[in-house]
Amino acid sequence: MIKSLIGGALAATALMLLSSTAIAEPEVVSGPAAEADCFAPWAADTKFFKFPKKEGPYRDRARQRLHRQHLAHPDDPDRQGLCGTA
Repeated sequence: MIKSLIGGALAATALMLLSSTAIAEPEVVSGPAAEADCFAPWAADTKFFKFPKKEGPYRDRARQRLHRQHLAHPDDPDRQGLCGTA
């Protein structure tokens, strides 16, 4: 019984440590890196966050849909993504 209690406590501690690293706070940076005219802030005190890079493959269905539309209709300006760029 004591072994199972200790094992459960160790498992709970490991789970807590792993989940706290997954919910790490993003870094606050000075402003948008690209396309500043597209990503204009609403107010002067708006904060910009920089998140750590994730390894792929990604499951971003909206981006996949936009990419498929662009490949199917490369000359259509309505299907070029944000700010009319691919």
